[in-house]
Amino acid sequence: MKREKIWFKILLMVLVSSLFSTCGGDDKSSDRSPATSLGSYKTQEIHAGLEYTIKYKRPSKGDPVEMAYQFFELNKEELGIKNPREEMVYQGKVGESGEVVRVSFGQTFNGIGIKYAGIRVFFTPGGEIRELTGTYYYDINLPTTPSIDSTTAWNIALKDLGFPESTRVVNREYRSEFFRAESLMYEQIREVGLPPPHPDYNARFEGVATRLLIWRSESDGKLHLVWKVCVEQKAAGYLWGQQLWGYYIDAHDGAVLHKGGARSRSLIGH
Repeated sequence: MKREKIWFKILLMVLVSSLFSTCGGDDKSSDRSPATSLGSYKTQEIHAGLEYTIKYKRPSKGDPVEMAYQFFELNKEELGIKNPREEMVYQGKVGESGEVVRVSFGQTFNGIGIKYAGIRVFFTPGGEIRELTGTYYYDINLPTTPSIDSTTAWNIALKDLGFPESTRVVNREYRSEFFRAESLMYEQIREVGLPPPHPDYNARFEGVATRLLIWRSESDGKLHLVWKVCVEQKAAGYLWGQQLWGYYIDAHDGAVLHKGGARSRSLIGH
């Protein structure tokens, strides 16, 4: 009789233990997201130095941007870039003494830019490709059709700030006023004797205008489709804002994933 009770207790302990294991109470691997989970991805760090290797195919000399695209296409297998002309978007080039020394490309997924992804292509003084560096994302599992529109994202950002007075979301309808304020600011810089910058108004505006982005969160390590929203908070003595707030709003559930602020420099009466 005692032996039967002992075996019964052992069986009961095994059963309880298996139940806890099934619920994930003791399974360390349950914390790991599967490779196909929402927001998952893989990355390829690209660093190709052409001066000391012959494994890469070289394009013919010509326009630097076209040379870079041809290099991507000629070396798809080595670089891992599947559709270079669709995924890699030309962003700009840097020149020195009349020669192009660097061409930059950003990466997109389904037509939406990926924050911090892209490739820079460096050239020799003779116009040959010297080096490539960058980060490429692939095997991305992320729906890119937003569930909320930009107006909803604006309201979420304004609500988070408490709907303060004299605030305005920087959107594309604001473009002409943005350009006007920027040009006035640079005129005042010239008047006080400071060296004038060489502004690219379109590039500066696109940097703060509301748009969709794919962004990697440091908190969960996953990619998120976000609305990037910038809110300008006006104040006396400032041309276009005392404070510029930047938000990343999840484009699927409306969660505030990131918020940051930067003060603008006063140029009137100071």
